[in-house]
Amino acid sequence: MVAQLIKLRWRLFINGLIRNKWQLFGVILGGLYMGFLLVIGALALAAMTPEDAPFAQMIVVTLSALVVLGWTVVPAFFTGMDGAMEPQRFALFPISAGRLAPGLLLAGFIGVPGVATLIFMLIAAFSFKFNADLLAWGIVAGLFSALAAQLFGRTFMTWFSTVGVKRGVRELGTVVLFLPVMFMGPMMATLGPETDHHLIVNVLSTLATVSSYSSFGAFFGAVWAFASGNMVHGVISSVIGFVSLVVCWVLYVRIVKKAAVSPPHTAASKDVKGLGWIGRMPATPWGAIAGRALIYWLKDARYSASLIMVPVLIVVIGIFMPLFQPDAAFGGHLAGIMVGALMGFSISADISYDSTAFHTHVLTGVRGWQDRLGRVVAVLPLSFVAVGLSAVVPLLILDRVEMIPDSLLASLAALGVSLGLSALVSARWIYAVPQPGDSPFQTPPGSGMRIFITQTLYLVAVAILLAPTVVFYLMAWNEARVVPFAVTAAFDIVWGLVICVVGIWLGGKWYDRSTPELMQTVIRHA
Repeated sequence: MVAQLIKLRWRLFINGLIRNKWQLFGVILGGLYMGFLLVIGALALAAMTPEDAPFAQMIVVTLSALVVLGWTVVPAFFTGMDGAMEPQRFALFPISAGRLAPGLLLAGFIGVPGVATLIFMLIAAFSFKFNADLLAWGIVAGLFSALAAQLFGRTFMTWFSTVGVKRGVRELGTVVLFLPVMFMGPMMATLGPETDHHLIVNVLSTLATVSSYSSFGAFFGAVWAFASGNMVHGVISSVIGFVSLVVCWVLYVRIVKKAAVSPPHTAASKDVKGLGWIGRMPATPWGAIAGRALIYWLKDARYSASLIMVPVLIVVIGIFMPLFQPDAAFGGHLAGIMVGALMGFSISADISYDSTAFHTHVLTGVRGWQDRLGRVVAVLPLSFVAVGLSAVVPLLILDRVEMIPDSLLASLAALGVSLGLSALVSARWIYAVPQPGDSPFQTPPGSGMRIFITQTLYLVAVAILLAPTVVFYLMAWNEARVVPFAVTAAFDIVWGLVICVVGIWLGGKWYDRSTPELMQTVIRHA
């Protein structure tokens, strides 16, 4: 049965590549990228000297723990596991959980992430290459670590999809887990050539020690402890690793057994009386669309996640980096412009996010400009608040109060330009996005490259159209203002409005001309 499930997963993987050229391209590109990183790591370990071995081993213990931890939490909150191999899909077949569980577990290694993880763990074992016995134990630790990554991830993901999950819990967890990633870049930026080497070694040693006593890094932590001569530490880490595997395996088998007979369910939302925001908007087609879109902004985590990122961006760029890295204080001056562009970008896939609900617009004969205008109006109240905070707060902290008017105008221009481009792009290019209820950070299989190309071209267009505004703003920031403030203010306001109106008009024209094709594309990606 295990071999049959692995063969089935391989067949599904190959068929997916044959059917979807974008998925094939993404797998090739992802494989090349992962291969490049693995080759760099292998070359670094090959060039390692005996004096470098302790430092490299601490890095291996920490990275292996992060990889296993990533496999545990990322699928549940961000990407999801392969839906074709969920235990619920085998409910109609007379397969016991004891036979189904190992097949599903080993089938998880098929694919770029699974293969890359296995190869990484085996390469990491060569940090112990100067002792044959430790190298052999390192290879064993790598295999068990790769197995733990799959087992922990599938156990948590299967449990997470089986129990009743209250609305908003998954989205809140996603954002909370994403916050450390947001702060990681600024924290790394604080490191420079003048940073004390001993401080880095001490911090890394602490991280490796903590990881070795956790279920995520226990196996490599045990080998590292044996290499350091700490036998007690090594035995304790080994026990932690094997006990964690056994306990998690028992839980996984039980969860698979339950999942095969109990479909996942989500707690229902409360009934709302009246029309809500739709009733508060003007009684026009664009007003109804704006009301519905505003409800999405408040209820749908795929939209609201971008709102949560706004204060994070202000804290990271406007507060954290200026305090810990004064040379990076320049980012605080651009926070408003970046947030304005981000808020406009947030509706660049609004039709794609509608999924099959888009048919209500098609059946009621809504005009293109009405659809585009309604979605833009819905995001304006939230955008004004976000742009105002991001344009003012960092400058107050940086004691550049005189730059607030320029920052506000440039930020509003960025908002208008990005909203206009989004009104055009979202009606012209439809691609697969996370479905309602999915993680806002999830990327549907096979759509990564199309999303990357579309969003990259969008951001390039925003940068080009915002170039005059940014130039005027930088001149004012450097106190080398050549153009009077009144002229730059008028330009920012008019330029943002013109691009926004033109984008709504062009997006509406395309919408009217290709509404049936838009609906077909939306259904295909639903």
